[in-house]
Parts: sequence; structure tokens; C-alpha cells
Amino acid sequence: MTHLASTGIDILSCARRPFDRYVIETPEGDLTAAARVITDPAQLPPDQQPVDWLFIGLKAQQTQGAAAWFEKLSGPKTTIVTLQNGVEGEERMAPLANGAAVIPAVVYCAAELVAPGRVKHQGGARLIVPNNEPGTELKQLFGDSPANIKPADDHHDQAWYKLATNVVLNGITALTMRPMEVMRADGIHDLVRQLADEVFSVGIAEGTAHSQSDIDRFVESIVQLPDGGITSMLQDRRNANSTEAEAIHGAVSRLGQRHGTPTPVTTALLTLIKAGDPQ
Repeated sequence: MTHLASTGIDILSCARRPFDRYVIETPEGDLTAAARVITDPAQLPPDQQPVDWLFIGLKAQQTQGAAAWFEKLSGPKTTIVTLQNGVEGEERMAPLANGAAVIPAVVYCAAELVAPGRVKHQGGARLIVPNNEPGTELKQLFGDSPANIKPADDHHDQAWYKLATNVVLNGITALTMRPMEVMRADGIHDLVRQLADEVFSVGIAEGTAHSQSDIDRFVESIVQLPDGGITSMLQDRRNANSTEAEAIHGAVSRLGQRHGTPTPVTTALLTLIKAGDPQ
């Protein structure tokens, strides 16, 4: 949103806690912009109901709890962009969209919330969206901003590749409570291979075009990631928050059952992560 706000587009942030500026901490320096924030749907101005564009930055498990916001913010002329992990964002939002078009986005943006409105950006600023009319309009909306919006014909494949990344990195870091260097610990390479085989097998059953060579490249890229990175699920675990395990590992387990594709390791991670979530 900081990128859009810095271009002069009218942005309204709906948040749990108030703030008056967007601040993105980057290695090159801070990116800042004034923020207009409300914390209750009742504060929405009547002339901004519904909005033209609605970006959903909630964790998947928080979506239903924001239904009162969506009721006021969305309508047939609204385009909703789901910035959520997993491959079920469009399906999750459809019952709450009030006739709005829904764009499922694959998000590559390593960031950590430091305080309300303040984010530490570690790398990446890319959204991969379907190559259709709403996707093209989204790219035009961001214009020349630093954000990289990529409408892609293979969006479905890209979404499953990102899901595999989340299953592996989020799951292993959350359970070990260690950042990315854990990927080079003893035995982790074999675990990554098992998880990748399960996720990509379910993805292929769902219609992706991935091959064995894609799986091999994925495994090698994962175990060679640089040290120090902190996943969103590890952040949630450290902060004693609930995780997106149902949207990430649960999606693979559910869809695997639908297709008769076994996912024992992914399902085991799902069970363990959920057992550690706040009750």
C-alpha cells in the first residue's frame, strides 16, 4: 500500500490499530507515506462504500472474522486482490465478496511487521496474478511504482510452486523454531524431498504442468537459501499467534484426499503445527 500511496492514489487502510504513516524499512533506506486509517467498519465514509479496489492482507484464518468489513467495502464494481498464502483464496473470498471480482495473487515479499504501519522489508515486491482483464488492470494501477505486478498465463502452476515453498519453509521453521539456516541441518534435505513430492503430486492432480525436473530444481533451490530469513509462520509461533497451517498444509492434505493422493508427511506437519497453536 505504501507504493500506491506514494503515487498519489487515495488509499484507506482498515486495521486493528491506528497509525498515521506508512514506513517501510529497507536496506536502501525508509520508504514513507502519509496514511489514512480506520479501525471500525462504522467509520467508513458513505461515499466510499463500496471501494474500487480491495486488498486482503489478513491471514487466511482471519478472513471470516472480517465479514463486516467486506459487506461495506465490496460490491459488483469492486476488484478484490487476495494477498494470502495457499491456493484457496479465491474460493475463501467468494462467499464474502458481494459480487466483486476476486484476483488470487501469488505474493513474494519477505517482510516483518515491526509496529502498526511500520514494516521491515527483507526482499521481494512481486505479485503474480492471472493473465486476464482484472490482472492487467491491477498492473496498470501500480503503474511505475517499485512493485512488480506480473500477469501470468501459468498462474495456477505458480500458485502451487509457492504453496510448496510455504509447506516446506513455513512448516520446518515453525516446528524447529529456527530461521532459514535450519534447511541445511542433518536430514532436512530428505524431508524437503518428501514434502515436495507430496505437494507437487497433488498439484499435478489439480492440473498443474509440473514435471520431475521442476521438483528436483525446487528441492535444490530450497536447501540453498541464504541463512537468516524468518518465515511468517515462525513469526507467528514466536509471537504466540495462530498459524496458517490449515490454509497451507491443510490445503494439500484436503486436496490430496480428494484425488486419492497420499500426503502423510504434510499431514503430519499439519497436525504438529496445529497442536502448537494457541487454544
